[in-house]
Amino acid sequence: MLTPKKGVRIEVTTTKTTRRYAVLSSAEEMWGAEWSLLSLLEARDVRDGVVELTLFARSNELLERWESRGQPAHQIGKGLRGMLATRRIVASQTEFDAAIFFSLDLLPVAWTLPRRCLIVCDFHDYLPRRVGRIKLWLLGARVKLFISVSDFTSRQLVPHQRDRSCTLYRPGPQPQSERPESLSHSRTVGILGRLDRDKNIECVIEALQGVPELDLIIRGASFESNESYVQELNGLINTLLDGRARILEAGSPDTIYDGLLAVIVARPTEPLGRTILEASSFGIPCVVPHTGGPPELVTHEVDGLIYTANSSESLAKELKRLLSRDFAQALGREARVAAQGRMSPTEYANSYIKLVTSGAVL
Repeated sequence: MLTPKKGVRIEVTTTKTTRRYAVLSSAEEMWGAEWSLLSLLEARDVRDGVVELTLFARSNELLERWESRGQPAHQIGKGLRGMLATRRIVASQTEFDAAIFFSLDLLPVAWTLPRRCLIVCDFHDYLPRRVGRIKLWLLGARVKLFISVSDFTSRQLVPHQRDRSCTLYRPGPQPQSERPESLSHSRTVGILGRLDRDKNIECVIEALQGVPELDLIIRGASFESNESYVQELNGLINTLLDGRARILEAGSPDTIYDGLLAVIVARPTEPLGRTILEASSFGIPCVVPHTGGPPELVTHEVDGLIYTANSSESLAKELKRLLSRDFAQALGREARVAAQGRMSPTEYANSYIKLVTSGAVL
């Protein structure tokens, strides 16, 4: 070991090295995962220039928001040609230290990256069939770190993948101002999100047939492929609820919760549920099934209610309890308290980037 002579001053200079991470998403719209992805720009290391995040995505809104924050972004195409083009674009970039995949269908791109590049999978999917699990096993062979949105999603991983995984709940909005007491005795409950068959909206309509005191708002985006489903829902509403329900377009998170007594999650295999995080910040309790990721965010009879999944009778029973003004107010207050205890977008981003940088599991 070399020892400096007494009285000799040693000056150490360090060169700041920027770590470069790629972030990949195939979503064409801004869903919950994409909003969480966008929040990564709040990380301290990103703002300080220690980490540079390069986005490869399809969503125009996500790309625009990303570039407006001063981070590089590239648009990627669809289908096989899009996949091949994405592989070429990513491979042509300066070597990345890590690549974070927010979409399983883009994981083949991982095989074009050098072995030294840490492959991270943001796991927020439900894979109901065996073929889906096999696909994950094959595509995930290159993944060194799985960041799951809930313990429910993490349990889908095979044992050797689970050893490389951790659960990091999505961030919740900062709690909003207190709700007027009148809203805690509203007579309207809501379902928010995509209008897909797997959202199990029929169960809610059937449940509300037995709770005539409550109205229903179904708010979300639909697609051409789901037009027949929306028509079926309208038919069911007319038959069972006699005009007590409305289907509205998706709106701003700042206004879609206005006037709601509670938010209902009906999908029994929901990976987590961004609406729960948002609703609780407004002091609105959620009614969720006993399966999937939502029960990890809701404490029964404290800040929300839990019913037996796929049971309209069980859901109706819990909804009737909201007719008690005092009980509904108590749930709303505790929902807001729960929101205060959750990670903010900045805290989430710092934790996420720290996980990727360390390449280790919590």
